[in-house]
Amino acid sequence: MPLINYRSLPSYDRLIEEGVQVQTQDLNTDLDLPEIHIGFLNMMPDKAFYATERQFLRLIAAGGVHGRLVVHPFTVGGFERDIKIKDYIANYYESFSQVRAKGVNALVLTGANPALENMEEEEYWHEFVDVVLWADAHVHTCLCSCLATHAVVKLFHGIERTLVQPGKRWGVYSHYLTDEIHSLVAGIEQKFYAPHSHVYEVASSQLQECGIRILSKSPEADVHLAVSEDGFKWVYLQGHPEYDAVSLLKEYKREVARFISGDRTDYPPLPEYYFGEKSVAHLTSYREKLLGALEINSQLPEFPEELLASQVSNCWRPHGEALFNNWIARIAEFVRSGSRHQSVLMSA
Repeated sequence: MPLINYRSLPSYDRLIEEGVQVQTQDLNTDLDLPEIHIGFLNMMPDKAFYATERQFLRLIAAGGVHGRLVVHPFTVGGFERDIKIKDYIANYYESFSQVRAKGVNALVLTGANPALENMEEEEYWHEFVDVVLWADAHVHTCLCSCLATHAVVKLFHGIERTLVQPGKRWGVYSHYLTDEIHSLVAGIEQKFYAPHSHVYEVASSQLQECGIRILSKSPEADVHLAVSEDGFKWVYLQGHPEYDAVSLLKEYKREVARFISGDRTDYPPLPEYYFGEKSVAHLTSYREKLLGALEINSQLPEFPEELLASQVSNCWRPHGEALFNNWIARIAEFVRSGSRHQSVLMSA
């Protein structure tokens, strides 16, 4: 069954072009499948707002065989938004009060730009906490991405994230399953690849001390996927299975732009294990030309984004789709049975 185009999001048009099945509510005829309502809290900055929405909708669609999937997008305050994003939110997003009044079966919480060392001082913190506490009491299961993971484990367990040393953790890393029997990793290969991109991180040892169960990790990037002690209520991602093939490329381009503008003093290192030899050669050549142009204050070379985009690939999509398919399959079981979320124990 496809996604249900409940809010007429423009992202659905893009997904239809990709071959994802999207259906309007009035054509929703398969009543044998349960209707599953998923809240989607988008906290990403403006430059990644639309892309993040599409990426998670795409992965949610992977679980469409289990139900009629209705996504309720919303956000919280505390973020600087340009007028275009504000209008988009006003036209297509719901308020948290609306989501809370209707209720949802599951919730996705995206990451956000970590502006401050202490998350509790971020302007969005109190509204975010309101969402988390409500979800803990009223939602079957919540899937957290990156900063949302760091925020929730801090709120519930007092776990403090640490600054990545010597710098940002980003690239496409090899991972392995640490718990092969959990239902969320059914059908996922024992070894797989997934992107990471974060300047703060939590360690597997910190999570395990609090009873959090690690499902997959990387020898270099540590935790990728974990779950709360009950096995399902809180699903924690530190990696980014939702990323497009070009997501890290676009992030790298933004970091180069920050170097050019003076917002960062060092030239950004390449994301690890992401670019192939040809791409590295092109980027090395571009760097030399750029630094030369900056030195003599001449016209800057154009960043070779289109060329590089043709040379990167998405090797993590099957893992992401399998994870979301498994997650939504379990949600469908709850919806069919009418079980209350407090009774969950999803170990296998």
